[in-house]
Amino acid sequence: MDAITIRKKYGNKFFLIGNLDKRELAKGGEAMKKEIDSKVPILKELGGYIPGVDHFQKFKEYAEYLKKHLIY
Repeated sequence: MDAITIRKKYGNKFFLIGNLDKRELAKGGEAMKKEIDSKVPILKELGGYIPGVDHFQKFKEYAEYLKKHLIY
């Protein structure tokens, strides 16, 4: 399911959580950054979005990088 398409189609009728490819997040580094950069800025702008992560071992790297998109 593509969160960006869903958000554009249905607006802010509900919250979206996650929708980041866990395989890319698990790789860390540039793969993780590319996945976040491709979705989070757009979903943040559209509103009603909570990013999520499945792989705890990469959580610190994920959280640090995600901050740049979430701090207003």
